[in-house]
Amino acid sequence: MAKQDNGDKRERILSAAREAFRRNSYDETRMADIAREAGVAPGTVYLYFASKEAIVWALAEKYVDQVSARVRAAMETTDLHAAIAGSVHAAFEQSQEERDLVRLFKLSNGLGECAEMVPADRALLDAMTEYLEAGMERGDIRRYPPRALATLIRGTVESVSELSLEKDPEETARNEAALIDILYNTLRPV
Repeated sequence: MAKQDNGDKRERILSAAREAFRRNSYDETRMADIAREAGVAPGTVYLYFASKEAIVWALAEKYVDQVSARVRAAMETTDLHAAIAGSVHAAFEQSQEERDLVRLFKLSNGLGECAEMVPADRALLDAMTEYLEAGMERGDIRRYPPRALATLIRGTVESVSELSLEKDPEETARNEAALIDILYNTLRPV
């Protein structure tokens, strides 16, 4: 029972931090604010997270876990167009649903010791690389260096979906459709 309570408390702290960061900026939010929002003593927050940066890192990892699960599900087909369309749509949809976490993910990329790749992000990149390699072996995907291509696709999808956060739904849909078209036409064999 204690482990579940600890997990619940950790999740409560993360939810409280997310709300505090939504309400205030990262710089304006203090650990004491997060503790108050979570209904725990300030020292309790430090039992779970060494710093405010560690909280942002955990929230960023949570976001990437969600995106990764959706994108990986979309890649469960050998139909290149369906895989691209499903993956891009999943990334766009997740970023629209979790705008605050997208901002925290971007912030986490520049936070000192946390400036390394989130494990779920690395796993997604690995899965994309494997998918591309298999497609190249089948002759369904034009040959490029697979890891570089996966990195390029991941970064492009991330950038265009973030660009679309501030756009109206029609423009977001146009950006998504254009990206799917560009990726498909770039990857399909000539």
